[in-house]
Amino acid sequence: ETPEDLRSVRIRRSHLISDSIKSFQFISDEDKRKTVQIHYSGEEGYDAGGLRRDWFTEVFKIVTDPAFGLFKITANK
Repeated sequence: ETPEDLRSVRIRRSHLISDSIKSFQFISDEDKRKTVQIHYSGEEGYDAGGLRRDWFTEVFKIVTDPAFGLFKITANK
């Protein structure tokens, strides 16, 4: 991948959801086709896939937590 194929995103772990929303809210159609490269603020590391996987995992954990309120648990019917 060349730098032109990447969409670099800087995220603060302490603001994971809000930074993620802000980073992807207004991206162009062209950028939507690029590979996302995650950089955590204040941390060293190059995203060769591990940081992106970590970001997806952490976002998924947060948004699926009932306390977050995105999903509601209902009785089976």
